[in-house]
Amino acid sequence: MSSRIHYLDALRSFAMLFGLFVHANGLFAQEVFPLVGLASEHFRMASFFLVSGFFSSLVAERTSDAAMVSRRTLALMLPFCVMLALVHPVTLYLVHLRHEGFMTFAEFLATRWQPAAFLHLWFLPALWFYVLLAPLLRAVLSLTPLRPPAGSLTRLPGRSTRSTSSTISRSMPSRCCWRPC
Repeated sequence: MSSRIHYLDALRSFAMLFGLFVHANGLFAQEVFPLVGLASEHFRMASFFLVSGFFSSLVAERTSDAAMVSRRTLALMLPFCVMLALVHPVTLYLVHLRHEGFMTFAEFLATRWQPAAFLHLWFLPALWFYVLLAPLLRAVLSLTPLRPPAGSLTRLPGRSTRSTSSTISRSMPSRCCWRPC
């Protein structure tokens, strides 16, 4: 049996495909579907960061901090550097052509190109920053007793066999009982 978490793969795939729709929608002078940008802003990148953090925590549990930082640095910064060097100048040039008119690629590189403007690559260094913070946060959290004693949240007073989650699910109505305003 595979230990792969398929629903997170599906979420990641949906977010990637939604990203294509978001960027295609942005090609027009006015967004054709204005809610697409809003949904992307509040859902798509947040879900990428959430999934990345979840998988990074799984890797961090199995390996040392140094190995985790090394692996994630390679996985995040190698694509970032390659894309920044090879694809990013062309992308910025195409954006320039779309919004400001024709200029040769050589002229663009000489006068307008700004390597610090990451455009579509912004999330890779942001994720890498969180990877670098992870060992520090892990060390701080291991020093402070933030976790309750084992078993304190899974048992209710006077009932030793029923968990809190099963009690909550049994107390919820089987049908929706609210009406929208």
